[in-house]
Amino acid sequence: MAQTQEEASALTKRLLSFLPSNTDEPPFIEALHEDVVGPNVLLNTIVLENLRGVRHAQVITGVVDRADFLEAAPSCAQLIIGFGRIEGSTVA
Repeated sequence: MAQTQEEASALTKRLLSFLPSNTDEPPFIEALHEDVVGPNVLLNTIVLENLRGVRHAQVITGVVDRADFLEAAPSCAQLIIGFGRIEGSTVA
């Protein structure tokens, strides 16, 4: 949650960057560069049997392009809601 008007404005711009301008347009696909996608150290260290202590949003952040994951409801403990891009396309 934003604490100031400037933070709220920046958060709104970030959220809108994941969405198309209207329902008639296809979703925006961001151009990728080689430095966008790279190895994820966190994913290589997670053992599936030992996921306690790992925030699932951290795992998602490690998978999406540029580690840019906008978590829409961070206080919801049972469900992860957010936006990111994989290979330039928005995923929710």
